[in-house]
Amino acid sequence: MEGWFGGDAMIWRFLVLLLVAPAWAQLSPGPTSVGGGPAYNVNTAAGTTTIVPAAMNTDSNCPATIPSQTGGTAGGVGVLTAGITCPTPAATTTVLSISFFATTGTSGAHQKCSVYTYPAGYVAGTTSVPKVASGCDTVEWTAPGATTNAWVTLATTGTCTLAASTRYQIGCNQDVAYGTGFNNTCTLGGVLCNQQKTGLTYATGALPDPWIANNQNSYTPQFYMTVH
Repeated sequence: MEGWFGGDAMIWRFLVLLLVAPAWAQLSPGPTSVGGGPAYNVNTAAGTTTIVPAAMNTDSNCPATIPSQTGGTAGGVGVLTAGITCPTPAATTTVLSISFFATTGTSGAHQKCSVYTYPAGYVAGTTSVPKVASGCDTVEWTAPGATTNAWVTLATTGTCTLAASTRYQIGCNQDVAYGTGFNNTCTLGGVLCNQQKTGLTYATGALPDPWIANNQNSYTPQFYMTVH
C-alpha cells in the first residue's frame, strides 16, 4: 500500500490535473477509426498526423471529419474524379497516403490517386489544374473482388508537400469502373465539389498533369488524405 500512495503519487496528480483541465486544454477526439486504421486528432500542429478530407457542402465536415456516405457512384473508365478538400492545417504538411471508400465494381479493377492544386479563381472547364508533385501519386490498388464496401488507403510514392491553410483536389483514376462512395449535395463558393476529366486512358505510370475539368457533379467523393 505504501508503494500505491507513494511511488504512484505522480500518476494520481496527473489524473487530477487532467480532470480539472479547462476545455480548451483538452484534445479533441477527432474522427473515429476508419477501416481499422488509427483515429487522428484534429488539433494539428507541426509534426502531428491528421487527415484532410474532401469538403462537404459549406465545409460542414471541416477541418478533419471524413465525409459521410449518402450514395455510391458507378465510377467510370478513363475518368479522373476529383474532390475539393477542406483547407489544410495551419502548418506545412506532407501527404503520407490517400484513402477512398470503394463500393462495388469489377474484380481486378485498378485505381491510383494523386493530389492536385485548387487554383485561386478556379473556373470549371477553363482553369488548368497541375499536380502538386509527382511524389503525390499513390501506389496502385487492385480490387480483390466485385464487392469491397471498405476504405482503401494507398501510400504516396514520394515527397508530397502541402502549404498551410490551403485547399487542394484529391483525384483518382481507374481502368475499369469501380464505385466510390459519395455525399450529396455540395458546392463551395459556387463551384461544384466534384470535378472530373473524362476521356482519359488509365495511367499505368504517372497520373495526368495538368488537366482541365470537362464534367462536374454536385457531390463530395469519399476521399481523404493523411498528412504529417
